[in-house]
Amino acid sequence: MLLLGCFRNVVLLILLVAVGAGIYLYRDRIAEEWRRFRGEEPPTAVASPEEVAAVAERKVASLADGPPPARVALSEAELQALLKTRFKGMVPRYLDSARVELDGDRIHLKGRIPTDKLPRVPGVGEVMGLLPDTTDITVTGQVIPLEGERAALAVDQVTAAKIPLPRRLVTEMLRRVKRSGAADLPPDALPLPLPRGVSGAYVRGDSLILLARGSAPAPTRAR
Repeated sequence: MLLLGCFRNVVLLILLVAVGAGIYLYRDRIAEEWRRFRGEEPPTAVASPEEVAAVAERKVASLADGPPPARVALSEAELQALLKTRFKGMVPRYLDSARVELDGDRIHLKGRIPTDKLPRVPGVGEVMGLLPDTTDITVTGQVIPLEGERAALAVDQVTAAKIPLPRRLVTEMLRRVKRSGAADLPPDALPLPLPRGVSGAYVRGDSLILLARGSAPAPTRAR
């Protein structure tokens, strides 16, 4: 009886080891079937900024390499990825945590900047005295069309540490930071270079819409 009991224990141990090995080898399949049984969506791999930027680059390239689609839509995530890759060299080194957000027909450009890097203009001293050494800054604007298949970013508001800057200061700051532009560029706007093959752009919902040359013009935005 003692030998029979030992034999049963050995067989049970072998079965437990075999079951454990099977569970380990097929753990991913078992987990997938369990999620499916519970009605859960399978997890999706998170794409890197480089992968998301590559998708955005292909979209933009499709407008120049023919025959192009009438328009393409770049999501907020794709614009953010381009900001970290293609346009990385255009972002000032002192601007930290730069990001772009889309809301309705508006673009919000956000980041953190040393307060002493803000342009000094007459009348801004009192405002500067209210700001910390490093300031959260938000530039809110909308894309507007210009003649000759060009576009600009019309700045509606600039806030520093959530404090709206006076309009006259914003206009003066834009004048000092932007390069000389076309005569038809409004004083409160920055030039917005369009990629090759693009005739216009506008924001709708959570996407930046790029129009191919020859397609319908972008809707006019109220100022």
